[in-house]
Amino acid sequence: MKGRDTDMKRLIVAISGATGVQMGARLLEVLHHMHQVETHLVISRGAEVIFQRETSIDLEELKKLADYTYDVDNLAAAISSGSYRTNGMIILPCSMKTLSGLANAYDEDLIVRAADVCLKENRRVKDVYAAQTVAKQLCLATNETVCICAGLHLDHASQAQIKEMMDNCAQAAQQAAEAYEKMGGQ
Repeated sequence: MKGRDTDMKRLIVAISGATGVQMGARLLEVLHHMHQVETHLVISRGAEVIFQRETSIDLEELKKLADYTYDVDNLAAAISSGSYRTNGMIILPCSMKTLSGLANAYDEDLIVRAADVCLKENRRVKDVYAAQTVAKQLCLATNETVCICAGLHLDHASQAQIKEMMDNCAQAAQQAAEAYEKMGGQ
């Protein structure tokens, strides 16, 4: 765990249950090496299932990359309160269910509750920038004109195309982390 100092930025990273959970994992890896960023991780139940079915990523090892981890059902967690100061939140990927919860302020789980707090406290929720970056990378890589990034939906993709998409997702996650760092983590 990183030592807390006055320049340390607190960032909530949420990984929800959409195909493309590798993007969230890669973002967490990048942030882990940014010593001025303290990460608070929440993984949805759907994301846990997708990690098991679609990746070889060990969830326990992934959680070790975060400074703090929270159970998605823990609505009493520190990050669910506006009095716990953070610098914002990234939801990557953001499932349609999570997006719907955000749009309707339906705080069923800690991901949506923490995002609502960030929005209420005028802190940044950066899933939009990340989603746009990923969408651009996927469209360029697959020559597709439409990519649904909340669910990363692409019909009839071959194994090679899926690998290429995941590589592009990793690159997009790296770019999102670098953009966050350039903005001074604000």
